[in-house]
Amino acid sequence: MSRDNSRTHDPWEEPSRETSYEAHLRLKRLKQRAHQSKASHADKDTSQANARPRSQVQRPATPKDRNTSGPRQRPPQPRRHPLPSESPFEENNDTGIPSRSYRPRSHVPEMYAGDNYDQDMYDTDAPPPPLPPTPPFRESRSRQRREYADDYSASPRQGQRPRRTRELEWEDVDRQAQQRPRSKTLSERQVRSRKRGFGSVVLIGCIGGLITLGLIAAILIVTFLRTPLGGNLLSGITSKAYTQRNSYPLQISNLKLAQIHNQVGNVTVTVSSSISTPTLTTVKKVTASSSSAANSEFARISVIEQIVGTALTVNATIPGQGNSSSGDAVDILLTLPPAPAGTTNTSITFIIATISGHVNVQQVQLAASSCLQANQGNVTFNGTLDTTHGTTLVPCQNTSTTNPHPWYTFHSEVGDVDVTLPGDTNVTLNASTNAGSINGTAFGLNIPSSDNSASYHGPLINGSPSPPAELKLDVGTGNIRLHKA
Repeated sequence: MSRDNSRTHDPWEEPSRETSYEAHLRLKRLKQRAHQSKASHADKDTSQANARPRSQVQRPATPKDRNTSGPRQRPPQPRRHPLPSESPFEENNDTGIPSRSYRPRSHVPEMYAGDNYDQDMYDTDAPPPPLPPTPPFRESRSRQRREYADDYSASPRQGQRPRRTRELEWEDVDRQAQQRPRSKTLSERQVRSRKRGFGSVVLIGCIGGLITLGLIAAILIVTFLRTPLGGNLLSGITSKAYTQRNSYPLQISNLKLAQIHNQVGNVTVTVSSSISTPTLTTVKKVTASSSSAANSEFARISVIEQIVGTALTVNATIPGQGNSSSGDAVDILLTLPPAPAGTTNTSITFIIATISGHVNVQQVQLAASSCLQANQGNVTFNGTLDTTHGTTLVPCQNTSTTNPHPWYTFHSEVGDVDVTLPGDTNVTLNASTNAGSINGTAFGLNIPSSDNSASYHGPLINGSPSPPAELKLDVGTGNIRLHKA
C-alpha cells in the first residue's frame, strides 16, 4: 500500500499563499490536463489501478464503482468561485470599487513540482505526465479575462457577499456624496455676499431716493415756470427791463371830466405851474432779453386818449394780460395847469380806476360823484372837495338817485387809502375796513378796531352837525389814514 493512498480523502483546500488570479488559472489548467491524460491513457491507468493495493480506508461502494472496471470517476463538484482576494483587479482603497489594474505577476508565488495537492484531483497514484510549457501570460490574457468574468459572474459562494453591480456602486457613490458636507454653491455665496453688503443696499436706496426727489423738483420747477409768476421770475433772471416814455399836450381847455382806466400800472394826476396846457405822459415798461424784443412788447401796449368837449378819456391796455404777472406795465401821468385867476368853479370830476396799480391825485379840487379806486394798489388823495354842488350820480356806479348831493368815493380792495384834507372840510365821513384799522387822530377821531376790522360813520369835524356832503372810504384789506393839510 502506498503512502499516498493511506491519507484520508479530505476536501481539497487552496493553499493560503495561492490566492491570486494566476494561481487560480494554473490550478484550473492542471485539472483540465489531468482529465485529458486520463482519457488518453485509459488502458494503462486501468492495469496500474488493478495492480495497486487498495487503501485501508474503505469507502462505500457506489453503482459506478461496482459496474465499472476502469479508474474511479469523481462525482461532479460545483464550480468553485474565486474569493474576493483572488480578483484579477485591484480594489480601490478609498471606495471599495474594483479598478481596472491587474495585480503584478510578482505577487503570485511560483509553484514547484514538489508541491502537494488534494488526492481527489487525480484518479491514480501514478505521477502525472509532464506538463507542456505554459503559454505566455500576455497571449492568453484576453481569453483568461473572459473565463474569469464568466466564473465570477456566476452565483455567489456561500458565505461570500455577491458582487456589486455598477448601478449599486454608483448609488453608493451618490449616497456617500450626499452624506459628505456640501460646499456652498455660487447662488448661496452670492446671497450671503448680498446679506453682508447691507451698506451697499442702503447707499443704493439713498441714491434712488435722491434721484426721485430730483425728478419731482424738476417737474415742480417746470410747472412753476409755466405760470405767469414763474415766467416773470425766469425773465427777471435771463432778461432786463426796458422803458419807453411818451409825452404830448392835450388840445383841451376848461377840463371838467377826466376818465382814466389802466389795467396794469399807476395813474397820477398833479398840477404844475410850469405848463399852460394839460399834458399826458405815458411810460411803458417791459422785460425782454434784447431791445428788439422790447420794441415788440412796446408795440403790444396801447394807450388811447379821446377828447370830447371838456371831457378826457384815456384807456391803457395790454393785450392778453389783465394783471402785472407778465412784467409789462404802463404808467399814466396827467399834468394840469393851475386854474385861471377869477374862475369861480375849478372842480373836476375824476373817475380813475386801475386793476393793478396805485392811484395818486394831488393839488386838485374834486367835483361831486368823483371816484378813485384800485383793485390791487393804494389810493392817495391830497386836495380839496367841492361840497357846494351836488349831483344825482352815484360815485363808482353807473346809477343815479333822486336825492342830489355832493359825494365822493375812495376804494381799494387790497391796499391802503391815504387822504389829506383841509381842516375845515365839512363832510360826513363813512369809513370802513374789513381787515385793518382807521387812523383819524388828525381830526380828533378815535376809532377802535374790533376783530381786526374798524368802521366809522359821522362828521369829519368832531362835534359839528352832519353835513349833506359825504366822503366814503372803503377798504377790503388795508388801513385808512386821515391827515389834515
